[in-house]
Amino acid sequence: MSLGSSRSFLALTLLALGLAAVPAAAAGDGVCDGFNRQHKISRLGGSAAFTKTPVKSPADLKAQLDARRGEIDALMAAKGLGHLTDALYAAIVSGEGLSERNLVRGETFEWMVYRKASGPVASGPVCIATKKTYDAYVIEVTEEQEHPVEAACALKVTGGACIGDRFAIDTTGSSPGVKVDVDGPGGSKNPPEAAGTYRFTASAEARGTKTVTTHTFVIPKICLNLAYAGQTSKEAQGASDTCEQTASVSVKDCTPPPPPPMPEPEPEPEMSRWTARFFGIALNPDDGSINDNRIRPDGLSERSKLSLESGIGVGAGLEYHFTPRVGLEGTVLYVPIGTKFFFDIGVDWAEGKDDTEMLAFLIGPNFHLTPEKRVDVYIGPFVVIADLGSTSYQVLGETHRRSLDADTVFGAQLGVDVPFGKGAWGVHFGARYMDMSVKVGNNAQKLAADPLGLEVGFAYKF
Repeated sequence: MSLGSSRSFLALTLLALGLAAVPAAAAGDGVCDGFNRQHKISRLGGSAAFTKTPVKSPADLKAQLDARRGEIDALMAAKGLGHLTDALYAAIVSGEGLSERNLVRGETFEWMVYRKASGPVASGPVCIATKKTYDAYVIEVTEEQEHPVEAACALKVTGGACIGDRFAIDTTGSSPGVKVDVDGPGGSKNPPEAAGTYRFTASAEARGTKTVTTHTFVIPKICLNLAYAGQTSKEAQGASDTCEQTASVSVKDCTPPPPPPMPEPEPEPEMSRWTARFFGIALNPDDGSINDNRIRPDGLSERSKLSLESGIGVGAGLEYHFTPRVGLEGTVLYVPIGTKFFFDIGVDWAEGKDDTEMLAFLIGPNFHLTPEKRVDVYIGPFVVIADLGSTSYQVLGETHRRSLDADTVFGAQLGVDVPFGKGAWGVHFGARYMDMSVKVGNNAQKLAADPLGLEVGFAYKF
């Protein structure tokens, strides 16, 4: 082989290899793989354009589509969407559902219109493989399909033959949420309270559903090649249906004739205006204490703690009744109360005890809860004025005195008087609580006493 022939053979070989590499490179870009040449859109416009004149506004779009309305109707009908043509034009005119965007390289459409020599056709699916960016109109057309539901009203009423006899209302077979209204001489009460005809009305509402389908069309501005992107559907609340069903029941007055008049009862005895109470009381203060710490002149640390203990005493009260339910009571209490005094100096400590005598006057209203019954139950708040005196303790060879001053406080009581037969005397039970704070000597702190008293004794009404 000559040198010239070798060079020609080499050139032809390289050219063949280059031509073979072109489709491989084009096929390797990954855009619209699987679409044939007819359905792989590499550019828009040109001989396949639906119109040769690009559109610049929605009004221009409508004008050009109006000029080709016959072709659009035929193409939409061929794709089974002829019923949407009017809605498509209406969306362009109103602007509702109309928007603009760029076509995206690689997006697909179920079909697209293009023009052949024989006229426009719609073919698909197609894929956008253009490298140039094209503006397009997006039009969303919505259609609704109702799934109606029929309301059902069933009503059966039994009972109610006589006044006081309850109606039995049965709405089995009715739509959920059925409501029954009653109208009669006695109103809507059940059981009825008056004789006459009662009318019952059952009413119900049933609401169906509807399927809302949105169809998306895309029209490139350069060529108006109408494309169909597909549809999405969702369920929504649909139209409602109502119904009524009535029934009537006649109610009679079945009351027997009244019995003969009863003899008049003996007059009630006149209300007792005064109640005297005498009782023993167990008083239990709160377990709080008051502490006092100081450094003595000799440098030792001195600590003390004072607390109250329970005590047993007596009381007497006198109540005046303004009405069977309201009275005013004044009470005197005398209760010796124990105290405990803990004292230490340095490492030495001791404990002392002493009793103080509490004398208290209480006054407040009573509210009687059972004025018509033999057993008298009452409650009431009161004000307390108390004197606790003072205490003295011999501890660690020293005498310590503490004065106890109680504030004017409030309290509340619960009482029960149980009479002996029909007489004026009875047994008395009671409980009292006093919200009491005690000032101890010159200490700025106050001891929360808050005593609770339980009492048992006698009551006398006159």
